Amino acid sequence: MDATATLLAVSADPVQLARELAERHIGDGLPVVVATPERVDQMLAGTPRDPDEVIGHMPPIQGLVTPRYVAVNGVLAGCSPEHMPVLLAVAEALMAPEYNLFAIQPTTNPVTPLVIVHGPVREQLGMNWGAGCFGPGNYANAVIGRAVRFLLQNLGGAIPGKTDQATHGWPGKYSFCAAENADQTPWEPYHQRVGLDADDSAVTLFAVQAQHNIIDVTGQNGYEALNVIGRGMAAVGSNNHTMGGEALVVLCPEQAHQIADSGLGPTEAAEILFEHARIDMTGMPAPFQELIATRRPKWVDMSRLPIVDRPEDIQIIVAGGPGVHALYMASFALTKAVTRRI
Repeated sequence: MDATATLLAVSADPVQLARELAERHIGDGLPVVVATPERVDQMLAGTPRDPDEVIGHMPPIQGLVTPRYVAVNGVLAGCSPEHMPVLLAVAEALMAPEYNLFAIQPTTNPVTPLVIVHGPVREQLGMNWGAGCFGPGNYANAVIGRAVRFLLQNLGGAIPGKTDQATHGWPGKYSFCAAENADQTPWEPYHQRVGLDADDSAVTLFAVQAQHNIIDVTGQNGYEALNVIGRGMAAVGSNNHTMGGEALVVLCPEQAHQIADSGLGPTEAAEILFEHARIDMTGMPAPFQELIATRRPKWVDMSRLPIVDRPEDIQIIVAGGPGVHALYMASFALTKAVTRRI
């Protein structure tokens, strides 16, 4: 280990160890893998980078980020060396100024990073991008997502009730990672749409406050499906409602093909969603209307307030398995999605 790392004596009992690390605000309350020097060295074998290279500083406490410290948190989460390139790309994305982690970490909003993995690395790591991709049961999805939480906590200082002031939090803060279902996407994969090559491996970070399921069992074409999904996005009180910003829509493959078969691409789909994702503010309390008018002065028609300020603020990806379910993931608003090549 390097001279700045601290070795702790911990219990050999896994239950007691989980308790001890949670009390020290190092763990998440669940059993962990002990980050011994040997295991950390094994993790570091997964990257050619200098273990003590300064990658940056993690907001809000500006904790030092190096491959070694990323490896420590990866070991705690149960990661293997092959996950290191993904974790390093995520760490860099977390610190991108436009992601605005300095505001995300201490807010009372339940916002948490969602990691979406693109490209060949998905299959190499055995990730889940199909049925249940945002749920339990897949090793790579689970441990990568959990390692991200440890990075936020142990390097960025996001301790619940202290630095992390989320009023409620939500289970996505334990682990929130999946892969894009590019195999069943009728369009270019997301990372290609934002400027990378199709055969690149990459990660995208979204900052979302939850996921809202929208089902449409009657839609006969893409226009009807987008009508229902758009109306389902009109969530009163979300940060998108009160501040605008980007928002994420995850389409299942069936809906994506239904939309594509109607001659629509992601850009056209976002424009249609923008028109339907509207909120009638006229019956709401006057102070709430005044708040919206102050925060989003561009929109003077309170009877049709859009959930975001521009169609291009609606990000669309395809993930999941069979079924006619879409997910609306309202964002923290004061953030932008960040994609980094692995």
